[in-house]
Amino acid sequence: MIAASQICQMARLSVGDAGRTTYSDYEVMTALQSSLDLLVISCDEYFSPLLIKSAELELPAGRAALPEDFRSVVSVLVPRGAALGSNYETGPFRGEFRFENSEIVSPEPRVTLTYRYRPARLTAIDDEIDAPEVLLLPLARMTAALLKGDFETAQTVSDRTAQAGKTQRWENAGEPKLWGGYEQNV
Repeated sequence: MIAASQICQMARLSVGDAGRTTYSDYEVMTALQSSLDLLVISCDEYFSPLLIKSAELELPAGRAALPEDFRSVVSVLVPRGAALGSNYETGPFRGEFRFENSEIVSPEPRVTLTYRYRPARLTAIDDEIDAPEVLLLPLARMTAALLKGDFETAQTVSDRTAQAGKTQRWENAGEPKLWGGYEQNV
């Protein structure tokens, strides 16, 4: 969790408004909310693992409500760990799921839904943002850029943050393996 007030103060320092005379709290909070919106879209576009959660869902009648912060699906697994496939034409049958409005539908009794989420909309400067601490500085930079009217810089920081999320989460940290049997452990 990140304090919105901390991001706002860092953004104010960056734009030379530590005395809170140039920008109102409303303007700073609006810029911060816009920064969050940009980051959510960038994370979706670059398949970044920064804003991802998992939820265990019970489907007693073959359906369950999606989490309130649900944005898009990453995977749906049964308790044994097998991935379910989506079926919007004839199913869903065993081993399948589909979304209907704000519900997930499947004959499976329990699933683990891994999904991209959207942090809750900000309503006050005292709000906490449900996001990893690593986003503190990028959100402050984006907020400061938007306060200055520099949308292009805010977008660039957003995209770079989403892309960097893959390496920060060690998603691509493994050594690449050569195919074809050329690697020999001698």
